[in-house]
Amino acid sequence: MTDRATKEVRDEHRPLARHVTAILDTLEGVGLTLRDRESEAYDYGLPEKVVAVERSAAVNRETVLETIRPTLFFRHQIIKAGEIIIALPLEPGSGATSGAVG
Repeated sequence: MTDRATKEVRDEHRPLARHVTAILDTLEGVGLTLRDRESEAYDYGLPEKVVAVERSAAVNRETVLETIRPTLFFRHQIIKAGEIIIALPLEPGSGATSGAVG
């Protein structure tokens, strides 16, 4: 529903976004939260399942490129681990960490 570059809600999704935001606020009120790690640095200890890896000139270290499914928490405990796509630097070994995708 949001533009990836600006993170703003797209005009055609604005009416729906209000309802989704209200639902998410209600769920957070009872302790249920979603975690989307898009654009964050990737750490091989994260609970998310890596479903794809892409090389990219746009990153200089392992980075979460896209969240397929967010991680679901209930009162700070993981209920369901999310699924993500990560981007790796073009040159192997040029990132801040190295290792097998896990």
